[in-house]
Amino acid sequence: MIIMLKYSYDKRSDILYVYDEGESVKSSLDIFPGFVVDINHSNRIVGLEIIDASELFNVPKSWIDDLKNMKLSTIMSNNYFGFIFSAIAKEKEITQQVSSPLKLSTRR
Repeated sequence: MIIMLKYSYDKRSDILYVYDEGESVKSSLDIFPGFVVDINHSNRIVGLEIIDASELFNVPKSWIDDLKNMKLSTIMSNNYFGFIFSAIAKEKEITQQVSSPLKLSTRR
């Protein structure tokens, strides 16, 4: 599923939160170090927290403050999670693809 996103960015903590506006969150899952996903009541991914975002994308923090055209494509099954995130930052496309077996711990 591909969704267009809103975002907030905490420059001091270097945490990028991208989300599907208007969706309520049922739970948050620590999927692997540096990534937390928010799940709605239909078990659809509606948010993604990326810790140390500027390091992950290898761009200055000021670039993440001005993202455009964000897209998130996700896949989640009982034992696998993957996503592709892309955005435009200062005329440069930044993309990150992550996939991994799931080792979940739930936040509320």
